[in-house]
Amino acid sequence: MRYSFIVDEKSLFRGVKNDYKKGQSATVHTPLNQSQDKNKWRNDIYAFINGCKSEDKVGDLPEMLEAKCLPKTTSKASGKIVHFYVFSKFALDGVSFDVDSSFAMYVKEETSERIVQRSGETTTNTHFGRQKLHYPIAFAHLSDGYNIDNKKVLDKILEVNGGFAYSVDGFEYDNDTKILNFKTTIIGIEGVLLSNVFKRKKGVGLKLLVDGISMDQPSLISTTKKILTEEENKAFFETLDKIQESSRSAGQIGEEYVYDNIKNILRAEPEEKIHISKKYPQSPFDIECIVNGEKKYIEVKSTGGEKKVFYMSKGERKFMDKYEQRYLLVLVTNVKSKHKKYFVYERKEIMNSSKMEQECQSIKFIVK
Repeated sequence: MRYSFIVDEKSLFRGVKNDYKKGQSATVHTPLNQSQDKNKWRNDIYAFINGCKSEDKVGDLPEMLEAKCLPKTTSKASGKIVHFYVFSKFALDGVSFDVDSSFAMYVKEETSERIVQRSGETTTNTHFGRQKLHYPIAFAHLSDGYNIDNKKVLDKILEVNGGFAYSVDGFEYDNDTKILNFKTTIIGIEGVLLSNVFKRKKGVGLKLLVDGISMDQPSLISTTKKILTEEENKAFFETLDKIQESSRSAGQIGEEYVYDNIKNILRAEPEEKIHISKKYPQSPFDIECIVNGEKKYIEVKSTGGEKKVFYMSKGERKFMDKYEQRYLLVLVTNVKSKHKKYFVYERKEIMNSSKMEQECQSIKFIVK
């Protein structure tokens, strides 16, 4: 039997640099019965809980291990561990990988009927009886016969996927093979800023340019090394913003066009398609499709004229190289007209010098 379930958005991710001054990291848990309406309970996770055969008996957990699952909270709320799981066989988006560590997750239930607020006042715990599935990044226990190191497993995924920041969308567990499959989405190059991946209202983020290079200087230095005046600096950024906005607009039109016409472009009906860059703007590709059970990555480039020219960042180039067998680039010309044309390229065609002229301008490709 195979169980598949999603976890809360933004609750588990790796390879992202936290640039929020107030902090804001992965919450690493998903509530199961938060709502009074039982129809809103996480029945996909409860199905896994009821059927998973990799569960360790909670009553047999070593005292030190159980204590790690029950850290003190600011409200001094008590809890109990009702399920504990250890996994040692893994897959990343369906492809097996090896790592010399286990991954643990557990279900904790709140047992305090009353809690202490930050003000010191004691009040009724409205979350009494609430259960959450926890999968802490830093959770480790290397004794009592256990070799648990969640961070090591997650970092191995970062290595296996080519060093790209990723978000875990959910898990899949097969009772027969005992394999825990991590279902992930690549959300940017390693080190991509948190404020540019997940839009949150907490903290203050830095402006992100291509490949994570931030520009927070008050002015630019010209080719003569003369510092621009305030007026010159303002005019430059106004012009730059207009150029970038025009480019973004063309890019969005091209992506929507490819997304809407994906069946014709791939010459196959995808079983699933996701406009990844709409959700994660820093992702090194734009559209993800499942075709005949295989995941495909599609990068979209657009140009306003007929000339077939496109640019790649270093991160996009790195991604293309890593996922060559599942990668396609679609170039849309005349993108803002009614007479759009599209051209599909595989990596081997893009890197073929007889078909493409390459200029080292972060990187510019011109179709010959």
